[in-house]
Amino acid sequence: MGLLNVLIVVEIIYQGRTKPKCGRLQSVQIRFQIETPEEYKRIVGGMTTNISTHIAALLIQDTEDLGYSLICATVIISLHHSLTACHCIDIMENYTGKVRSGSAYWQKDGILHDIEAVIRNEQFNQNYLDNDIAILYVRPHFYRREIVLVAGPNYKLLDGSYIKVTGWGERDQNRSNTKYATWSETLYTVDVQVINNKKCSKMITQERSDYYDETELLLQQSQFCAGLPEGGRDACIYDSGGPAVQNNVLVGIISSGASICGHKNFPGIYVHIPNVNRWIKNMSRIFNFEVRFDN
Repeated sequence: MGLLNVLIVVEIIYQGRTKPKCGRLQSVQIRFQIETPEEYKRIVGGMTTNISTHIAALLIQDTEDLGYSLICATVIISLHHSLTACHCIDIMENYTGKVRSGSAYWQKDGILHDIEAVIRNEQFNQNYLDNDIAILYVRPHFYRREIVLVAGPNYKLLDGSYIKVTGWGERDQNRSNTKYATWSETLYTVDVQVINNKKCSKMITQERSDYYDETELLLQQSQFCAGLPEGGRDACIYDSGGPAVQNNVLVGIISSGASICGHKNFPGIYVHIPNVNRWIKNMSRIFNFEVRFDN
């Protein structure tokens, strides 16, 4: 396959030339309410952390007052590249995108990076957020110490095991599905439990049946879910694209969930990194950047 064809397949998008698109979210069926960018994602029931390694803030700049707003998070995987949720890219349309790294605060300190290019997963499904992953290319470079170890294809993410989720999103469960949802000034983290995909699909289908007359919703191989039986801990609005880590290995990217964060019958949904590992590895080969894998 020639280089030109490769570029078409992976749909690399350069800022200022072509607006990045991953599909509109109004048709997403995995959530109760996902009508506006305010409904994207979250940390509820967690605690503050000063660990800013691996995670960076994905920002958009207002063209009038030149201030910044947090829209998502992103995870550093090489000196110039980071992973995020593909649906986050759509929010960047008509704005200047920036990444802030090296700080526990999304609005200050650390380093601001320009987003030079976006590589989206061509198999992204706008209806179910399947393969909800993209790669950002930034300048100036990140620091080597910030690069996360990425789960390989053989990594076993066991049902019942715990993952650590981090972000700057909404912390109040009662405010998470309202227009008053907002950001956390500092970084928060929470531990949640991996739930079997079949069980999770049934939980979500049952919960959604109160609102929709639909057949069973099945999570895809590129997805997994996590939460607690009693609820109360979750990612939340503005946390999309952030890391889910286990044993210091990146195993997931925050993707979607219920409009009320921490819902006991609607766990959060994540990109399953071992499943999309081949895509990440292929992109690193095509665009010549190094990623550290655990196997």
